[in-house]
Amino acid sequence: MKTENIAKDSQAVIEFAPKITMKPIQPPAFQSGVFLSEGSLLAPVVFSPRSFCLDADFQSLQEVCGLRQRALQHWWSLAGPACVGQYSLLSQRTVSVLARCDFFLRSATSDEAKFDFDNFGEQVALKTKEDDPENKDHRPVIPFFSTVFYYTGPPRLVTVVFWARVIETPVSAENIASLICEVDELAAKTKMAGQVATEGYFLLQSVKGTMRVLSFVDAAEVDFAKERFLGEMKMERDRLLFLPEGEKNSPIDFTVNKWRG
Repeated sequence: MKTENIAKDSQAVIEFAPKITMKPIQPPAFQSGVFLSEGSLLAPVVFSPRSFCLDADFQSLQEVCGLRQRALQHWWSLAGPACVGQYSLLSQRTVSVLARCDFFLRSATSDEAKFDFDNFGEQVALKTKEDDPENKDHRPVIPFFSTVFYYTGPPRLVTVVFWARVIETPVSAENIASLICEVDELAAKTKMAGQVATEGYFLLQSVKGTMRVLSFVDAAEVDFAKERFLGEMKMERDRLLFLPEGEKNSPIDFTVNKWRG
């Protein structure tokens, strides 16, 4: 189902209001946005290469491997325990956040391609005359003695953006279409550098600090039966604790992320 047809196909399209709409923000500002908007926020949350201990100008193959999983771990930690989970616990309300994740990518530079070729050889290269003599994809060129190779390794990261919509309302099959429309419209209106690759949508709901998560590729794949328990938040004296699924006896201390506004 294409996102532009969601509103037409849904029987219950809801306009959530009021909300605070923000320009692209860095992850630390997302918590402030959630609390100051009182759980009603629409914002692009931007993770730079530095968020993943990457250099913006030089990224090796080893460094970018597993980047998707690392980005999602960063998001769940931020959106869940540090922000929505904590706000839900302190307010004793139900708070939800739906986010669309987009990777903005660039081609590898000649230096990055050469570095990977030195380490992985023909695993990351094609011979020009045998495979793509015209270099139609404009791949980086790697001269190697009398042979010229094209680099076929992965692109590099410019930014990861989570287009996030926070609401003080439970999300269900009846209202999720409206939220998808909101984040898609925000993404369409905001210009970002790089070639975009959409990773899907991620829903986190917290009921008084107890969090559940659901991921899906597009609106046609939404299945709330696949929602899973993430964990719960707890205040113990002045400590903010996250008790992950299956690890209730080993809480993670999030006190450093405690809201102090």
